[in-house]
Amino acid sequence: MPRFPGWILFALALGALGCSARGPVAPLPEPNPPGPTLPDVEPNVRIGVVESADSVMVGSSGAFIATERPTSRVLASGSNGAVVVTRSGSGYQVRLGATVAQSSGPVHVTSTSGTVTIAGQPYRGSAEVRVNSEGKLAGINELPMEQYLYGVVPRELGPDAFPEVEAQKVQAIAARTYAIAYLGRRASDGYDLRATVADQVYGGRSAEHPVSTAAVDGTRGIVARYGGSLILARYSSTSGGHTADNEESFAENPIPYMRGVPDMPATDGRPYVASLDAFKSSPYITDFRQPAAPFNLDRPRYHRWMVEWSPAELTSMISTFAGRDVGLVREIKVLQRGPSGRVISLEFVTDAGSFPASMGVIRSALKYVNSTGGFVNLPSTLFFIEPVVRDGAAVPGSFRVYGGGFGHGTGMAQVGAVLMAKAGKTYAEILRHFYTGIDLVRRY
Repeated sequence: MPRFPGWILFALALGALGCSARGPVAPLPEPNPPGPTLPDVEPNVRIGVVESADSVMVGSSGAFIATERPTSRVLASGSNGAVVVTRSGSGYQVRLGATVAQSSGPVHVTSTSGTVTIAGQPYRGSAEVRVNSEGKLAGINELPMEQYLYGVVPRELGPDAFPEVEAQKVQAIAARTYAIAYLGRRASDGYDLRATVADQVYGGRSAEHPVSTAAVDGTRGIVARYGGSLILARYSSTSGGHTADNEESFAENPIPYMRGVPDMPATDGRPYVASLDAFKSSPYITDFRQPAAPFNLDRPRYHRWMVEWSPAELTSMISTFAGRDVGLVREIKVLQRGPSGRVISLEFVTDAGSFPASMGVIRSALKYVNSTGGFVNLPSTLFFIEPVVRDGAAVPGSFRVYGGGFGHGTGMAQVGAVLMAKAGKTYAEILRHFYTGIDLVRRY
């Protein structure tokens, strides 16, 4: 798991990674949401909204009470405020104004308003502070799964820029499937998932939007399965025209439902060709050294892009990657490509020797210089390389890359889902396009 007002914010909003069913499931009628018979119970989910801190503030804008887990002993109570929780020996200290209490167990906060605050931000459900696996404090939001999705979907697929209902439903189902499949994933830290691109971006109540909330409600309980098990519902921002087989982007065995497909069915989209000539001849190419242009779905910023390095820039980046001064980078040699055209492995040939890189490491090794002078990871591994030529001769140590896409490229492509929705496809059609051979069923 990725896991956009103006295209930059669009990319940020997209963010952007199974357990078996606990009971029987019923097939999903298409294209409408399932009926009222729910064969399973909606789970709660615990989100680490503060992953590691020395102190955590938890409270509410309404009346709240802080108790010790598991004894339910009252530690503090108040209204429109917060307690400050810190470590105290093997337990916790809870401070509310001048009042201090000690707790041997995690601190749990509930509110009569149904909304708590963690580090000043509002969240549905309850809050908890406990020690994580590193001995620091984690601030945890616990709430029902569907309410969690209210704060995920708008952060992963911005509804102001992309109000297409079917695309929002696709995002809701993918996010729900991911979350349920990964319940308990980070149990050693006291929660299930992080609130960042490490899992799914979650913004709590302040992120909620009527369009996204309606999409969550309209697909309540629906999940994607393959062979009776929940799928690994990976998704990323932009595919560059064709998604990737999972083993092109991750060091793992092939997953049958995660096969690369055109971003849209061939009858609906332009033909996809992964080659240097095809990428260079694109009708528009984003130059990342230039400030971002105004958002335009017909000209996605990350669909086709170009990056160029001076000899000094490339030497600096590859020296950092190699951990030594490499001198000039003489060649960037692609060793292996996947079926979608993504680079699986390459080699930097330098004055100091050759240095290999593969899959996700490639993006962090080949940082580019953006319009503000910062170094940023390469958007994707779908790219082609050529030397920079000046006055008819190659410039030693200088290269240009033409690429496409943003993110790992496996599973559902969020921009592709939006375009398919605009073309009239239903959420079920879109999900089955990107996740080959899946079933959509209602979990609860």
